[in-house]
Amino acid sequence: MIGIIGGEFFSNALIKELGNSVDIKLVSTDLVDPQLVDKASDCDIIHYIFSPLVTLGGLRTVQTLKKAGKKIIVHWIGTDSYNATTNIKSKFIAKRYKGLADIHLANPRLVDELDSIGIKPIPLPLPVFRIFEPKPLPHETRVLVYLPDSRKDFFRKQVIDKVIESFPKLNFVILPYSASDYLNKSNVTSIPWADDMESIFSDTSIFIRLPMHDGLGHSVIEALSMGRYVIYSHEFPHCKQAVSIEQVNESLCTLITKSSPNNEGSSYVRSEYNKDKIREQLTKIYNTL
Repeated sequence: MIGIIGGEFFSNALIKELGNSVDIKLVSTDLVDPQLVDKASDCDIIHYIFSPLVTLGGLRTVQTLKKAGKKIIVHWIGTDSYNATTNIKSKFIAKRYKGLADIHLANPRLVDELDSIGIKPIPLPLPVFRIFEPKPLPHETRVLVYLPDSRKDFFRKQVIDKVIESFPKLNFVILPYSASDYLNKSNVTSIPWADDMESIFSDTSIFIRLPMHDGLGHSVIEALSMGRYVIYSHEFPHCKQAVSIEQVNESLCTLITKSSPNNEGSSYVRSEYNKDKIREQLTKIYNTL
């Protein structure tokens, strides 16, 4: 039995993806749950989604599970890697106790980052993103912006605001955003939450995601799969890389002239992020332990 420990969204999404091919269950969404050993009593392998080896509490739970004879997989996904490479205490824990994990996995973009502290993970994304069918661009150009109102600074809201001011005739959709900042902007629609991302991507031509740090932006994969153009703060194939107001504005000026979908981007993610291949690789890793 494979036991998953991690955030609710990623854990349940992974279980849904793998449920028909392996015996798997959710152990806990709390990385420092004091009842982990009891909840994982029927599990041979523990797959952490988000590394516990960046806090003392997480370290203790791994040590306890190892004493109980569990095999440990640590899957680095983003913020955990950032903490391990920038925070002194987290870096010490990660470097000293990395051997507690039988296998380290990481979203491919994090491999070099983790290598800098002596952790050499197998590059493997979590297969929890969606791959949409390519669609023609809508007749009216709209720009979708990923901007959680709980992390405004981290996703460069100040840059986004200046870009919106620079394009008063261009329509922007901000997601997920529930604050009232844009009520006086006639060209901005704020959406607190959306279940049907396929429709939203279908109605937009360009997607902007500008985090300070990112593991694997699943929304980037999803936007590219539909043939949308992407402006991203990190280097990624078939995306425009931009972090400053000037860079984003320049990229937008180029992309708003496009009339055909980003077919190269769509083909790339269908090949490199093939979910069947990722599931197969992950199943093989489970079988080696």
